[in-house]
Amino acid sequence: MSKRIKILFVIDSLGGGGAERVLANLVNGMDRKRFEPVICLALGNRIDYRISDDVAICRLAPVHGKYIDKLITCIAGMFSRYCAVRFALRTDLFERRLLEDVFLQIAPYVVGLSHVVKQQQPDIIMSFLFNSSMISSFYCQFFLKSTPLCLSDHNTLSREITRLYPSVALPLTLAVIGRADRYVSVSEGVKSDIINFTGFSEKRIETIWNGVDIKTINNERYKPLALDLPAELHEKKYPIIVTVGRLTAQKSQDVLLRAFQIVLRNIECRLIVVGEGEAYEDLMSLSNELQLCNKVYFLGWRADLFSVVAKCDVFVLSSSYEACPMVLLEAMALGVPIVSTDCPHGPREALSGGEYGVLVPHGDHEAFADAIVNVIGNIDRSRDIALKAHQFVQNFSVEKMVSKYESLFEGLVQR
Repeated sequence: MSKRIKILFVIDSLGGGGAERVLANLVNGMDRKRFEPVICLALGNRIDYRISDDVAICRLAPVHGKYIDKLITCIAGMFSRYCAVRFALRTDLFERRLLEDVFLQIAPYVVGLSHVVKQQQPDIIMSFLFNSSMISSFYCQFFLKSTPLCLSDHNTLSREITRLYPSVALPLTLAVIGRADRYVSVSEGVKSDIINFTGFSEKRIETIWNGVDIKTINNERYKPLALDLPAELHEKKYPIIVTVGRLTAQKSQDVLLRAFQIVLRNIECRLIVVGEGEAYEDLMSLSNELQLCNKVYFLGWRADLFSVVAKCDVFVLSSSYEACPMVLLEAMALGVPIVSTDCPHGPREALSGGEYGVLVPHGDHEAFADAIVNVIGNIDRSRDIALKAHQFVQNFSVEKMVSKYESLFEGLVQR
């Protein structure tokens, strides 16, 4: 029997989120005769998804010390100066001190990863999300490791990194992805974005759509609703709209709340918001300001997500940008009619330009409201479209996704 390929998956945490669910589906579905997956939680200990018992999970601890911290400070200064020279002609915005600060914050985790790698001895390192990509890439660069590196960020990188690190977005991204042997884009739009933003070689990009766990969805969709859920969801007196996602600026739930206020003028209904995040207090304040407090339910993160969404009449997504929204694919698998913003890049691809759901311009809460009212008012037609979407999304199964990742990993070790 040939040696199994050992893959170290580095991710911020396994807290509720699309990329986290993708990783859970991937490691659970990999062929154990050929692969040995190991998960490294880089920035948090939270685990919200089921992981097979035979998958090792380790925690990355940042490393500090008098001499290590001095060395890191020295390297951070040299690194920021190097980037300032190398990328001076690529961008007008460049704050060297900020870039140095970013490296200083991430470097103790880079050293921590070196201990994990020494212990695990992986054949491949693969990261999910940009913070973990920074840690993994800098480890390979500064520890002079030739271990194949695969990066995947599960977001529209030009938008996300510009939002997080506005004055150093391009040089930081170039410094990180330049070391990658492969970059996995989760949609064709994301692939175009990374090429246009950084000039990264198309030959080193692999597009692998997120896979939907159709078997689990079918098992859980008919489960009875939990008793702690709002009575109106149990009783179904009114049409129910549902959205799922982190409560953050990217997801633009404020636009949805303004749209929902208009919807209520036409149809008595309820809105379910599943997710948690830093925008919670602001969204609660806006809900009160719009006098929606008795019509909107903020449920936080739910392990019984599929049974909740399955009981609703319309699934909505209000994001300003998306890579390949898992929640959209899962709503399609659940057969729920969809209204989504036509944001870069995932929704248009997932819904085939509007064939399998309604697309509306981002930020236009009036158009968003009109689309929701139209879907609820023409529920039979909307459900016919949802049925077609349910059939179409079978093409995005977990099994197909896992197979593509496995082929990618085998190709990397055979280089």
